[in-house]
Amino acid sequence: MRNAQFLVLSSLLVLSLFVPVLAPGQVATQTPSTPAASTTTAPAQLPSLPKDPAEIFAAAEPLYDFSSPTLKPWHLKASYQLYDEKGQPSAQGTYEYWWASPGTYRSTWKRPALEHTDWHVDGKHYNSESGEALYSRTQCS
Repeated sequence: MRNAQFLVLSSLLVLSLFVPVLAPGQVATQTPSTPAASTTTAPAQLPSLPKDPAEIFAAAEPLYDFSSPTLKPWHLKASYQLYDEKGQPSAQGTYEYWWASPGTYRSTWKRPALEHTDWHVDGKHYNSESGEALYSRTQCS
């Protein structure tokens, strides 16, 4: 069950990163003819998106290289809701990801019964966990 929860949360997190590409807002441009009057032009026609999810991700992939050494440090914080086997809400939490460089990043999962943090620094991996396990090895098999 926890493996399924982790996969769903991971998928939602990755999908949320693609939202700007998949659902761009309409942008209207204004060309003022005089300071008191302006005209609005219609937005440019957007290309249609593929129907196949794999094709959508493949189209967006070149725009999202989050391991590029040219990126500035960034931070992501997302809230999530877990559900039990009967589909009822069971726990809420947050996931945070800090990225400083391709070799330095940190991720943290928090909810009332646990806190799990992974640090990656210069090729070394460290972690800290309190409360229940984020997932068990037997559930991921």
